Amino acid sequence: MDDITPLREIPIVSSSKKGNLLFSPRSTYRLKLQWAVGVFDGDGKDYSPAFGLPGATYRQKEPDGTKVRRHLDVGENPPGGAIFYYWLGEKPESVLGLSVYENTGNVIQSFLSDETEKLERRLPAEQGLNRFVWNLNYPSAQSFDPTLIKRDYKPFAQESEGSGPSAVPGQYTVQLSLDGRTIACKLFMLLKDPRVDATQADFDEQFELLRQLTTKRSELRAHVDRIRIMRHQLDELVKKLPKGRKNIASSVGIIQERLSLIENALVDVHRESPRDVLRHPAGLDDTLGELMSAISMADVAPPIQTRKVSEEVVGKVEAEFKKLKKLIEGPIGTLNRKAEKAGVPAVSA
Repeated sequence: MDDITPLREIPIVSSSKKGNLLFSPRSTYRLKLQWAVGVFDGDGKDYSPAFGLPGATYRQKEPDGTKVRRHLDVGENPPGGAIFYYWLGEKPESVLGLSVYENTGNVIQSFLSDETEKLERRLPAEQGLNRFVWNLNYPSAQSFDPTLIKRDYKPFAQESEGSGPSAVPGQYTVQLSLDGRTIACKLFMLLKDPRVDATQADFDEQFELLRQLTTKRSELRAHVDRIRIMRHQLDELVKKLPKGRKNIASSVGIIQERLSLIENALVDVHRESPRDVLRHPAGLDDTLGELMSAISMADVAPPIQTRKVSEEVVGKVEAEFKKLKKLIEGPIGTLNRKAEKAGVPAVSA
């Protein structure tokens, strides 16, 4: 009984049981849970949903493969986000899609019923009534390419991908489509928590700073992936050098060292698990993540100190980007010309 909105449109469903229908979403409140919710989120039974909140909960696997948390002796809130209900007259043979749009028409997130989608993002597409919950978040920062990460062992704890900025209060549009063709569009309102004093300007300012930092974190991770690919290519280049060109290997070593210094500044290369940040110097990627977490912890405008620190951290990231660009245009460009003469593959910088 989280949301009885679909019951109000039963007459519409009754008159079009064989068709497809997107129900009008109810207005959704943007709520901030206590920051520690989900910290104790392993398998088995947990005895604290969050710091200072007693209660036993456990994870249960649903038939569709998703995992939900069951509460044994505490109340359970409705899902955290906008609830979308839709009726399908029959199970679709093609891909079902659901997209959320800003009032300006820009798409925020799109979800598909495709089997290749992650379970938590996969859109249910069964005959009859379906429900999907959007967590109100924009896309998170780009992830590192896992195939480029070298570890001595598989960590016990999994890294959290984090989340993007939360949508600000306002009007939004949800669109349901089948095989790329629009079925229906509905408007819905995202409302601020009435207990919060933040103004629309406060929400907008917080969102804009988080958006900028999320974008910068994506750029950082793309550059780190690029560095790791180049380092691998440099290793292969040395192996393929003809005997008369082994002198090129010395310049490769210098370039490798400079690439390592840039990578070490951007990320903690010694990181083996999420808690390694406690025993190794944090990279700028970690710093951006902690900064974004602090900014999004409450519905308030970022204070002047936060904006200044954000500018400082972004400045440090940009400085490393400039070092990489200078290295690519200089020594790596020279190396590529030598490699071409030696008849070995160049570094695709």
